[in-house]
Amino acid sequence: MTAYITAAQIAGVTSAACLSGLIASVSFMAIPAIALAPPEVAVRQWRKAYDKGKSSAPFFAITSAACFGYLAYATRHVVAKPNAMGLKSPMVLYAVAAVAVPSIMPFTIAVMHPRANLRLIALAGEAEQKGKGTAVSVSEGEVRQLLRTWTVLNYVRAVAVGTGAVLGAVAAISM
Repeated sequence: MTAYITAAQIAGVTSAACLSGLIASVSFMAIPAIALAPPEVAVRQWRKAYDKGKSSAPFFAITSAACFGYLAYATRHVVAKPNAMGLKSPMVLYAVAAVAVPSIMPFTIAVMHPRANLRLIALAGEAEQKGKGTAVSVSEGEVRQLLRTWTVLNYVRAVAVGTGAVLGAVAAISM
């Protein structure tokens, strides 16, 4: 095994595991705390957390996907140790991991945006306007429901990335 493969295994699994933990921690810790705030404050806090994740998470997803993609290519002729899954090569696991991790991007756009993100962003904008003296009403019930929906969908993203991390780790062990 070359140093490049070892480095890619470490970087791929670690970046996917870190990203999965980051995503899950927002749903597990940040959103319940944000939901305690008045609705105008909650949507503005959610927007800050959303913007932070939007700017930092892609680095981890791209790093992990690139590493797993490289590993799928580099191990296409490697014969795996005998394993319970019956896989002949770790390439399959690396290839699935390379797709699983960045799958959160289209999921976010296709599922999360229409169901929660776009409305939360709009409500955050309305709350900003209210803070500037414009009379706007942000419904507490709507905000709570949107945050619940967002939390569940965000856990789905954490599971997708975590699955990539586990598949990458299993592939590394099978070599």
